[in-house]
Amino acid sequence: MIIDLPQHPLGEVFAINGSMEIENEVLKLHFPINFQEAMYELTYFMKGKEQCFYCSRTFPKDKITLDHFIPQDFGGPTIPNNLFLACKKCNSEKTNMLKPFYDKYVSLSTSGEKSQFVSDFQQIARFLHRWYGLVFIQDWLEEKEVEHIIVNIFLDSS
Repeated sequence: MIIDLPQHPLGEVFAINGSMEIENEVLKLHFPINFQEAMYELTYFMKGKEQCFYCSRTFPKDKITLDHFIPQDFGGPTIPNNLFLACKKCNSEKTNMLKPFYDKYVSLSTSGEKSQFVSDFQQIARFLHRWYGLVFIQDWLEEKEVEHIIVNIFLDSS
């Protein structure tokens, strides 16, 4: 899977919260950190922590979340390419909708229209899952032979 990483103009190392670094376009994780946490930290590092992607409003850092642009229900991976800042309200409303569906949902004026739309969307989602499976963005996938994988394992001697 291809993960977009920031590049330092002088080729220097980006250190991110002491748990990872980016050097020469390689993401190095320093354990113990799980992959999802690493991707969340990397996304916040790259995209900031304040403006909602959906409503464009600015929020305090404790009121912003990360949303899967392509929902995990549809195969959306937890990588910065697919994660966007979202206020808690937008993220909660969007649930597992794809953005065009969420845009339509937001444009509706009454709660009755919105609840009917969510019900209709869930039927569409079930259909999409049954007939098309998961959604993948081809730009995020690449088959590549890997010559070396380096893993350092440190065992506590106590």
